[in-house]
Amino acid sequence: MSGGEGLQSGHRQARPRLQAGFSVRVPGNLPPPRTSFVGRSREQLELGHLLERSRCVTVTGAGGCGKTRLALRVAAARSSHYPDGVWWVDLARLEDGGLLASAVIEAVGLEEIPGLTPKQTLLQHFRHRRALLILDNCEHLLSACAGLVDSLLVDCASLSVLATSRAPLGLPGEATWRVPSMSLPRTDPLETGSIQASDALSLFRERAAQVRHDFEVSGSNVDSVARICRELDGIPLAIELAAARIRMMAPEQIANGLADRFHLLSESSAAVLSRHQTLEQSISWSYALLSDAERMAARRLSVFSGGWTLEAAESVCAGGPILRRSVLNLLGSLVDQSLVTVIEQGSQMRYGMLETVRQFLAARLAESGEEPQVRDQHLAYHLALAEETEPHLLGAARNDDVMRRVADELPNFRSAMEWAAARKPEAALRIAVALSLFWLFTGRFREGETAYRRSLEAGADAPEVFRARCLAARAHLAQHAGSFEAAQGWAEAAMALGREGGDAWAQGRALNTLGRALSFRDPGAGRSLLERSLENANAAGDNWCRVSTTQALAIAWNFQEEFDQASPILETGYEEAVRFGYRRGVAIHWWCLGWQAAFQGRLEKALQLLDRSVAASEEVGDPFPNGLARSFRAFVLTVRGEWEAARRCAQETLESIRRSGAGLVTGIASRMLASTEIALGDFSAARANLTSAVRLDAGFPWARSAHLAALATLDRLEGNAREALVRAVEALEVARVLGSPAMQAGAELVLGRLAFDAGRVGEGQERAQRALGHLSEKGIHLLIPDSFDLLGLLAAARQSHAESARLLGAASAARQRMGTVRFPPEQKIWEEASSNLRKQLGSMVYTKESEAGAAIATADAVAYARRARGNRKRPPTGWDSLTPTEVGIVRLAAAGMTNAQIAEQMFVARGTVKVHLSHIFSKLQVSSRAELASLAARKLEDPG
Repeated sequence: MSGGEGLQSGHRQARPRLQAGFSVRVPGNLPPPRTSFVGRSREQLELGHLLERSRCVTVTGAGGCGKTRLALRVAAARSSHYPDGVWWVDLARLEDGGLLASAVIEAVGLEEIPGLTPKQTLLQHFRHRRALLILDNCEHLLSACAGLVDSLLVDCASLSVLATSRAPLGLPGEATWRVPSMSLPRTDPLETGSIQASDALSLFRERAAQVRHDFEVSGSNVDSVARICRELDGIPLAIELAAARIRMMAPEQIANGLADRFHLLSESSAAVLSRHQTLEQSISWSYALLSDAERMAARRLSVFSGGWTLEAAESVCAGGPILRRSVLNLLGSLVDQSLVTVIEQGSQMRYGMLETVRQFLAARLAESGEEPQVRDQHLAYHLALAEETEPHLLGAARNDDVMRRVADELPNFRSAMEWAAARKPEAALRIAVALSLFWLFTGRFREGETAYRRSLEAGADAPEVFRARCLAARAHLAQHAGSFEAAQGWAEAAMALGREGGDAWAQGRALNTLGRALSFRDPGAGRSLLERSLENANAAGDNWCRVSTTQALAIAWNFQEEFDQASPILETGYEEAVRFGYRRGVAIHWWCLGWQAAFQGRLEKALQLLDRSVAASEEVGDPFPNGLARSFRAFVLTVRGEWEAARRCAQETLESIRRSGAGLVTGIASRMLASTEIALGDFSAARANLTSAVRLDAGFPWARSAHLAALATLDRLEGNAREALVRAVEALEVARVLGSPAMQAGAELVLGRLAFDAGRVGEGQERAQRALGHLSEKGIHLLIPDSFDLLGLLAAARQSHAESARLLGAASAARQRMGTVRFPPEQKIWEEASSNLRKQLGSMVYTKESEAGAAIATADAVAYARRARGNRKRPPTGWDSLTPTEVGIVRLAAAGMTNAQIAEQMFVARGTVKVHLSHIFSKLQVSSRAELASLAARKLEDPG
């Protein structure tokens, strides 16, 4: 098409690519032109200049005048001015203005960021990017488009917007440019060469030659061709439709047909037809020239959204006088006459319609009275397609035919669900459930949630089994998006309905979600629910649920560092995943093993396993295991001292996760990035990321404990001992409830270091020993050197200098064996510790003791450290008599919290808080909270 609105709806490329015909490589998704662009040189120049002067330009004009093609042509030519991309968003099929921002996100290749609205996600993405956003076909969404564009232009100073619409957006500062008709032949007798001066005539000649290769504009037909162009007011789409008739009609016949048709349709209209009337009549004329069967087929094809296949056309168009076997010939005839477009996709052809043509034909379908029947056939076909495809999604990869087919048919699935919601809600629920794995694997969390919500609202009276399955699928997707509370409610509702209806499938998937959620807080209880999920999955023959639940069971053991328990379960899940070709399951398997290897200090092996997880997850395009594996990879690089590489890895991972909307992983990725930022001294950025992580993972205690411990470390490094103490105590309590020795050890080490900084050597010693006990008992070698280091500092503070030298030597040797380094922000303290020990022991003795510590195996060093713990006991009264838990409760009570609030904060029962406070009052010899607060203020301000 030259300037017609002629781009097949549904065609989009979300990934950056090279624009055909231009040498500058920029990100973007401009569709390749299907036909050559004819003329419009002056218009291209004018629009380009206008775009230079204004950040918001709206190209206006009636349908078919060439708004889209001209806008895309100018955008492609100016792509080098927008280094951050030129992005095209086709709004022709978008009916709900509330989904506008989500449609833009999808076109730009982003995903929504958990915790942000779609508009906020766009603002964050474009805020510092120089890009061009093309909003195509805005006329039916003017208010929504105006609101979004206004917000983008205000907040994103380097963004420009090019809109196409039949009417302006009505924004301040908006520049509007109306597309003129193509230049027409002169009314005087044509002179040699004058054809080139007429864009309309050139367009007719080129398009006619495409359908009849021997066609030429000559002296015998030039007057008729010029007359056609003038009758059609130079409207590109109308000219192209007329040119398609050259295959079977002479130019004079076409000109006469147009004149007669216009006279018939415009008896009472003004002498000069409006552009819209002309286009409508040119399509009507083309429609009138079709045979009865062709008209019926064309009408019926208008129910498709985003294109269709031959198989789909045969299923939907057949009926009455149209036999299934005749659809192919009818389709070919409509292609020949430019009413249907065709694009080759791999091994098959896909068909579509220009939106202006589709709207005309949809109106004819409604007039015919056939629409309900045809839409029902469209629904039946796509319901069957969704349910036939569902079993194959389990083993599908990102670029498999199965995944591509579902992606291509998404507009049709949406349309079918909308129709079903009004007439056959059960079918809408079934399609939504059938697409569940596709939405999960491709990170389409927002789209999936919208489909579930609308289907459930419409299907309030649908059979329980379909509602139960839809609720179960909705809950699982929400959990992966990080919406823990909503996921819990929907899973419980699904469980109740599934139980009433006796549906093992729904119960299995609901229990999968509920078991995962509970294992985040209480792995033992979570495993109980997951075992029940596995029973239901086996009963229902639900292969996905069986593999997913098996792996969730192993992860629940991993949360408590029970790796020996987890490993055989992981192996079972892996065998099942391989059997079904379930790449996501394979990716999760390698991630879990990489997690184990990292905690055990086998870092080279951990990187190999995590790389395998990344590769497997990228095959399917699943953001969840991919984000986890890459986050843990950044963690391993951090402890190895490769901080710049770790930061790059963590930044890329977090950006990718945010684009995908995989909220379940966002907090973990944020903490991994923060760790690299602390190592590199960027404390401000680290605090922002850790604060976000703690907020995001409020319902994920395993991750929350680690986030709080990291934030407490940052507080301590910045001299905020009081804040560090509160966060570290909370991290410890969360880890205790969870039953994670590694998380408890991490929190104890932070609290031990705070005690050392405050001069409370005995408390520090106790905490360091507890941490070492947790780590050695579970084989968590990664943190053992940190325990040795802290014990070495504390030994020096007790004047046990030889012991200190040995412990510090053991720490260095253990790190060397694993390939890790000390965390860098406090390098000075270790230099001072070594220097002081040399002074106290003398260089020879210091070297001897340090080398003795380094010479023994890590297990022997652990035994030495635990033997050297001494006989210190707490006094019966006074501040030093308080246990770490009691100190945490004092802190919260002094802040004015009630017993109930303290219990919630520390994950303990309200009665437990009351008992602790009774002991605290007795030990400190105070009789009121006011006295306790006064004493706490003094002690916590100056703990020494």
